[in-house]
Amino acid sequence: MNIAFLYIAEPYQCYHGASLALALEAYAGVHVVNYYNFPETQEHLKRISRAMDAPEPEMRFLERSFSIKMHEAAKRLDRVKLMLLRQNAEELNQYDALVATEYTAGILRKLGVTRPKLILVLHGAGDRLVDDEALMRDFDFILLPGPKVEQYSLQKNLVRQGHYATVGLPRMDVCAAMQQDYPVGLFSNANPFVLYNAHCKRKLSSLQRFMPALFKGFQAQSRYNLVVAPHIKTFHKSLGMKTRFMKRYNAPAIHVDTYSDRLIDMTYTAHADIYVGDVSSQVYEFLVKPRPCVFLNTSGVNWRNNPHFLHWNLGEVVEQPEEVMPAIMRAHAVHARYRSLQEKLVKESLGDPVLGASKRGASAIMRFMKQRDG
Repeated sequence: MNIAFLYIAEPYQCYHGASLALALEAYAGVHVVNYYNFPETQEHLKRISRAMDAPEPEMRFLERSFSIKMHEAAKRLDRVKLMLLRQNAEELNQYDALVATEYTAGILRKLGVTRPKLILVLHGAGDRLVDDEALMRDFDFILLPGPKVEQYSLQKNLVRQGHYATVGLPRMDVCAAMQQDYPVGLFSNANPFVLYNAHCKRKLSSLQRFMPALFKGFQAQSRYNLVVAPHIKTFHKSLGMKTRFMKRYNAPAIHVDTYSDRLIDMTYTAHADIYVGDVSSQVYEFLVKPRPCVFLNTSGVNWRNNPHFLHWNLGEVVEQPEEVMPAIMRAHAVHARYRSLQEKLVKESLGDPVLGASKRGASAIMRFMKQRDG
């Protein structure tokens, strides 16, 4: 059985799929090839295999034309994805199964990729409405993270019986295997740090509205440090402008990360004292160990009883920038109100147990493939 894994976005994607690829490769008669778009993904794949005590995976850089390279230089990354899929469709069509970690790969059927079974691994267990979730219907088999997403997907007719499995989030296995050390050297003091994790999409991100207040507030106190760690995609389309803009907020008590491996390997979510964010699914990874959260309602959305903002029930929600520092300072005092619901929603989002998703997912894929062959 020949299986291709496809990573057409930034390196963070391989943290959602690589451990599953390694688990599949362990089956007799299974050969896995990892196709990647960003050159740095190769080193992350090697890093993951070392952490999981597995042989180095087979990797291939996706072929690209001069036209694609020009689009890359102009940071037209969504356009690049579609062009890459089109150019590499013939090669991808040779496999028995093709595993992807984002919805975009669902268009491969329209590009003539008819031979392999298309398998999707959801790369997150969050609540926000995703514009292209309808592409889930173009996949033959889907791995879901937990009962919450399973129920939602069934209600929306995004999955059908016999063509999905609820296995957990393989990313959690990777991060557990890495056993990240506390990120030392960021600050000159030993204070605990608050993690500020903003979404990458401009219309959803709280960065522009709330970052000035966070900067001013953390400069004026001595209780906490602040790690600013937006989604890595925040910086990949801006030709360096967003990176330069964010770096100006570096200060003795504030560390702004725009590029390091810690943005994608769960180092910050593993060790932060408090989580501050908007709609990123990383909050559920943070809450594997229940801790205080503060959520930022950037656009004044009516979030109560809205399933796409379910995680905002897990901490205090603030509407105005001047409210954010008082909320952070009382976060531990009020955490008892939210802890039991945090524990409940983590199980519903990531499954129970949290670890072991890679092997469960590999087993589910093997069962599905054998049923199709039968």
